[in-house]
Amino acid sequence: MIGWPTCMATRAGVDAVFVASWLAAGAALWLGVVQRALDERHSAVEQQALVTQLEDEAAQGARQLAAKRAQGEALSGQLSRMTLRLAGVGTLNQRLAQLTALASDVGQQQAGVLKLEQITPGAPEAGARSTAVPIRLVGVGGYAGAADLLARIRARFPDTGVHGFALARSVEDAGGQGTFRVDLVWYAAPSEGAP
Repeated sequence: MIGWPTCMATRAGVDAVFVASWLAAGAALWLGVVQRALDERHSAVEQQALVTQLEDEAAQGARQLAAKRAQGEALSGQLSRMTLRLAGVGTLNQRLAQLTALASDVGQQQAGVLKLEQITPGAPEAGARSTAVPIRLVGVGGYAGAADLLARIRARFPDTGVHGFALARSVEDAGGQGTFRVDLVWYAAPSEGAP
């Protein structure tokens, strides 16, 4: 027959075994239930922190989106106010007269340093959204006068672009005036029946 261990022979031994078994059961309970609950609580806190961070990022993104939409609406408003109305090709003579008057004004302000000698329109080229009309300006003047003329053309005629620019001066005539050539493109309204 198997005998009782010697520690079970006394009351103190029985109590010690009893306390040890309760401690073991408590430790198992702690590890099994309480520790798992603490781990889940810790995980929930981490997840809540992540949710809060993501909510903050989403709110920041919403604010940025609202700011970009407001900026887009402002730009759309500016664009609608800047809509360019193109004149028809039939107003070519008026445009040539306006360019001639502008060159004359620049020449007067430059103390006669700039003089327009020739203004020649080219053949219109029809496009889907506009008709491109080349215009060549040829004259006598220095760089400052020609640059002033170009700046004023750009400011007064936003439907006209510079296609080419040339400025030349003779080496023999170092103190004299140079010649300039400006190739413009006037964007007129598309012709009726244009592709």
